[in-house]
Amino acid sequence: MLLHEHVTSALLPMKVGDVGRPRTDKGAAADCIGVDGLKRFWRQILAALGLQLWAVFPVQAEIKVGDKLPPLATYELTGGLLPSTEGKVVFLDFWASWCAPCKQSFPAYGRLQQELAEGGLVVLAVSVDKKPSEFAGFVQRHRPPFSTLHDVKQTLVKAVGVPAMPTGYLFDREGRLRSIHPGFHGKQTEEELRRLITELLKEGKTS
Repeated sequence: MLLHEHVTSALLPMKVGDVGRPRTDKGAAADCIGVDGLKRFWRQILAALGLQLWAVFPVQAEIKVGDKLPPLATYELTGGLLPSTEGKVVFLDFWASWCAPCKQSFPAYGRLQQELAEGGLVVLAVSVDKKPSEFAGFVQRHRPPFSTLHDVKQTLVKAVGVPAMPTGYLFDREGRLRSIHPGFHGKQTEEELRRLITELLKEGKTS
């Protein structure tokens, strides 16, 4: 089903008598009016975009293109060592163990790290899981070749204003945010990031 069909299906009108009853519209899932129905609506939209729901509704990001990389050492990030980011191109990825697109993204981000780390790339993936065991279990299963940390108190993710999982933030060598990448769309996302990262690495290359 195409994205516009997902949206159209989710927006089909309901009668009062339909509350709590499975919808019979073609392609429509069971729905109900109220908070639960709105949550399901946004899950459908975000899933079609390669995202998973983080807040009840998308929130306005606090960090914008041109802003500086947050001082990561001031946040209580656990689960590993904070890599050096000075003079590096940094891809900061926010993820969660319950996020299906996040699982799909890790191999791609691993390839980028392995291919471009020598040129100055640092991939840093920050988990927003509430339980350390969820974070640790995910890392143990996937064994990514890049740094993973746990924002156990969710202070960094809230300061950044991350709208959904996964969302990536690409910073240049001077620590300025150059682009924001919501969701993960397989090869399309990987190739776009490879192109942008390569350009940023060339920008800051010294002779």
